[in-house]
Amino acid sequence: MANTKISAMTAGSALGGTEVAPFVQSAANVKITATQIKTFAVGAGSVSVASGKTVTVSNTLTLAGTDSTTMTFPATSASVARTDAGQTFTGVQVMTSASLISPAITGSAGTVNGGFTITSNNLGTLTTGTTTLAVTNGPQQYMVNGGAHTLAAPIADGNFVLYILNNGSAGTITWSGFTVGASPGDALTTTNTSKFFVSIMRVNSISTYIVKALQ
Repeated sequence: MANTKISAMTAGSALGGTEVAPFVQSAANVKITATQIKTFAVGAGSVSVASGKTVTVSNTLTLAGTDSTTMTFPATSASVARTDAGQTFTGVQVMTSASLISPAITGSAGTVNGGFTITSNNLGTLTTGTTTLAVTNGPQQYMVNGGAHTLAAPIADGNFVLYILNNGSAGTITWSGFTVGASPGDALTTTNTSKFFVSIMRVNSISTYIVKALQ
C-alpha cells in the first residue's frame, strides 16, 4: 500500500465526513476529516449544488431570509427589483389579489386598458352633526339620510359619486364648504325611499357637487 500510486488506488464513493486525509498544520503532520474540510470551505451550514450546475459569485454578499423558503428567479437573465427605491419596469406586470397601499400615484400621461371593479364604501346612516366627505373613501360611496345633518367638503382634491337613500326620518342636508351655482342639479328631497346620485369633485381646493334624482 505504501508504494501504491494515488492514480492506482480504488475510486472512492460519496464522502460521509469521517474519511481522513493527511495535512501539514503548524509544521506537523496531521489528519483532517472530510467534515473538517467542508466546515472550512462553507462554514457550519451546508451548500448543495445539483450535478452539472455552476454557481458564480463575483461580489461579497450576505443572504438573509426565513429557513425552508424557496425563491424562484425568472426563466431568463434579469435584474432583481428592490423594495426600498423606485423601480422602472419595462415589461407588462400582472398582479394577482394586489392592493395599492400608498395613495399617491404620479407619472406622465398614459393609457389604462381594461376595466376594474370597485367596492363601494358605506358611510352608514347619517342622522345629525357634520360629516366631512373624503376622496380617500373611494370613488363610489353610499349613505342613508336618516335625519337633518351637514356634509362638509373634502379636504383633498379628487372626485367621487355619493349615493344617498332616504329613510322615513330623512332630513334636510346642509352642504358646507362647497361652491355651487343657483341650481346644483335636481332637488334633494326628504321623501322616504327616494334615491339620489351626487357627483362630488374638488379641484385646486374648490369643491362643488351636482345632484341627480333617481325617481
